[in-house]
Parts: sequence; C-alpha cells; structure tokens
Amino acid sequence: MRIMNLKKSLSKVRSDIHQMTRISELIEYVNPLVLEKIAFILLLIWLCLPIYILAYSWKIPLQDPQDQYFTKMMVMSTWYSVLQQIGFLGFLLGLFVFVQNLFKTRQMGLSLRHYIGSRKLPLFLMLLLIWSIFSTIFSTNPALSFTGTGYRKDGLTSYFAYCGLFVLGSLVHNRRYIKILLTAFAGVSATLMLPFTANWVSEITWMPAFQNPSIFMQFNHLGYYLCLATMAFYILYLSEVRSRWYPLLWLTGFALATASLVLNTAIGPIVAVIGGLMLGNLFYYFLYRQQHNQQIVKRIVIVAGTFILISVLVNLSIGFLGQDISQLSTDLSNIASGSERASSAGSGRWLLWQNGVRFAMEKPLWGYGPDNLGSRYAVSTAAFSDRPHNELIQFAASLGIPAMLFYLAGLAAHLQSFIVQRKKVDEFTIGLFALIGAYLISSLFGNTMFYTSPYFFLFLGISYAIMKTYDTQYPLVQ
Repeated sequence: MRIMNLKKSLSKVRSDIHQMTRISELIEYVNPLVLEKIAFILLLIWLCLPIYILAYSWKIPLQDPQDQYFTKMMVMSTWYSVLQQIGFLGFLLGLFVFVQNLFKTRQMGLSLRHYIGSRKLPLFLMLLLIWSIFSTIFSTNPALSFTGTGYRKDGLTSYFAYCGLFVLGSLVHNRRYIKILLTAFAGVSATLMLPFTANWVSEITWMPAFQNPSIFMQFNHLGYYLCLATMAFYILYLSEVRSRWYPLLWLTGFALATASLVLNTAIGPIVAVIGGLMLGNLFYYFLYRQQHNQQIVKRIVIVAGTFILISVLVNLSIGFLGQDISQLSTDLSNIASGSERASSAGSGRWLLWQNGVRFAMEKPLWGYGPDNLGSRYAVSTAAFSDRPHNELIQFAASLGIPAMLFYLAGLAAHLQSFIVQRKKVDEFTIGLFALIGAYLISSLFGNTMFYTSPYFFLFLGISYAIMKTYDTQYPLVQ
C-alpha cells in the first residue's frame, strides 16, 4: 500500500513539474515541510557523528605520543569532511529558502525591507560572513585563511559550513524534531562521558580514545563540548513533563556531565556552566514563581544542588578546583596591581588577550585573516599559542573590528527578541537561551574549532527558529 501511494505521489509531482513554465513556480512548489525534514536529517547525522568518530578512534593503538597525535589528526579529517558536506548542503539549502521566501514575501504583500529587518540575527551573521570573505582576500596569507591551519581547520571554508549548520537549525520549527535533536546530542555525549569518567578508576584500563581528551585533540576542546552537553541535559530535565522517570534519567545525565566537566579540569567551561545555570535558574524562578509552578521551582533547586554536590565530590578525589580558584584570585590581584607576573594570569591568557587587542588595533578593518594569527603571535611574547583564547578578541584580530561588532549586534538582537517575548516562551526556550549564554561565557576563554563551534551555531539556529514561531508580524516566513 505504501509503495502504491509513493508511486502516486511521484506521478503527481512529475505531472505538476511538467505543467510549470517558470523557475519561480518550481521554487514555490517545494514544500517547506520537506525542507524541514531534510534539515532535521542532516542535523541528526552531525549530532550522531561522534559515535562514529569514537568507534573509528578505537583503532588508534598505544604507541609513541607523536605518532598517536598524527594518527588522531587523520581521524579528525573524517570529522572535518563530514562538516564540509553537511555545512555546504545547509548553506545551499539556505540560499534556496531565501529565494523561496522572497516570492512568499511578495505574495503576502510584505515589505522586503521590513522582512529582512525582522531577521536581524541571520542578517548580522551574513554580514559577518561577507566581511570574512574580504578579510580572507586582504589577509597576509589568503591561502591559509581560506582553508585554515591543518590543526584547527578554521578558515573561511569552515565559516561557510558554520553558516550552513545555523541555517539547518533555523529551518527546524517542529518541537518534536527539536526534542529529538537535543535528546540525540545528550545521548551521544553520554556515550563519550561514560568511558571518560570510568577511566578515572585506577583498576580500569581504557584505550587512548577513552582517555582525556576523549576523541578531541585538546582537553579545552572537550570542555567546550561538555559545556553544551551539560546544558542540554539541563534543558531536558527542566522541560520534561511526560513521566516521573524521564526527569530522573535527564538528571542522572546532568550529574554525569557535571562529573565529566570537573574531571576534564578546564576551568573556563566550568565557569560557563555555572553562569548558564545561574541565568537559566533565575529566569525560571522569577517567571514560574509568579505562575505558582512549584514543580519548576523545585527542579531548579534540585539541579543546582546536584551540580554543587557532584562538583564537590569529584573535586575531593582530584583536588583541582580549590587550587584553580586560589590561582584565579592571585591572577586577578596581579593584574590589578600591574605586577610583572600578570602576564602568566589565566594560564597565560592575559598576555594573549593583550597581544590580541594590539593585533586588532594594527589591522582594525580587515584583521589578519581567518586562522592567520599564528605567525603574528610567533614574533610576540606569546609564541606558545596561535589564538588569543577569547573568541571576541579573535574575531577582532582575525576578521577586523567591524566583524566582531556584527557578531555582537546579531546576538544582542536575538536577546532582545527573547526579552520582548519573555511572557510567551516556554521552559524549553529558556533552557536553550541558557545554553547559548553558557557557550558565550565559555567563548571568552576559548577558541573556535571546526568540531565544536558548529554545535553552538546549530543550537543558535534552533533557538532562532523557535523565537520566530512567536513572531506574529511575519508568521512562519523563515
């Protein structure tokens, strides 16, 4: 029966296409629900990819660390290849949807100027991408800026892929699809975290793929991923209403993610999750206290208590948080007093930030080009890194100050839409904004990477899609 229905559907499509005389008719004919399903499938593939990477990494044998590093780089090339394919498909899909919406806007009698103006987040991100193209052209090493370094793979081509992931996320409006995507991300992250945390038990010996930094190249990169994974479990726990067992499952996942986060020992992502939880919990509390939703109030207390309890228990076994907090206090004191030791503050980040700001002032318009700060840092006093370990400074120094302003303007516009619609949003939407906030805090201490940044732009796109469902001026016109 299904085969017969499929044949009838294909026959009807073929007949409809034969009757078309203009390209515009073909563009308008494509059902947005079909495009949404395509976007959903592509995003699901990306979110599940770490499972394949983990299985592929299992083949890396115990060997010389240098050989192991280069073998792992080969594994990363697989990750990068999938990013390019999915990202570029998303970018092309975005161009198609944009043209389709131009026709829809005209049919609905809407002003194109107001239509574009009401989509400030994608508008500013597109301006950022266009600016990056010119930054690449005027780079001191255009070829490197186009492809990125062999390690980071964070050149202009990756920027187009990030854009594609954002587009794919922005096409998914169906709440069921969004819930599946977030559940898939949380579930996949758990398969990475379980062997990672178990590896700390001295009696258990794992393959290198399960050791710190898991399938990533550096423990900070794992920290960026764990930051988002922790917040994903947080969203699922706070928004779960189906049964009493699912919240327990998500809370257990949240506890596992918290333990992994602390065991990873990257302080930036830990601070970011604390900030994200504070932002989310405060908004949950003030909004739902007025609605007398005691279940939400109870859950934010439980999730906060779980984070504190797990952090303390794990820290008792490894004892790093106390040392890092003490060191942070010392670093802040050295910076405030202008001490010579301030250059080593934040594991050397303070000096990296200072140099990054100086580099941005040297080329304020176009910057040095994407992924092209390595040679400039090499001749400075911060030769141990090729990045400022602060994404805002990175954008300013690499792409130019206007690019950084475009990025901030887009995020500010997105936050404004959330504030304006705050009385309409649900638990899931609040959690997504807390996740975005956590990543942004983490980004102040980290770098963009081809296998971590796409997750942020993916969830940013999803949050944008959700906010557009609250838009009464231009409903369902993407």
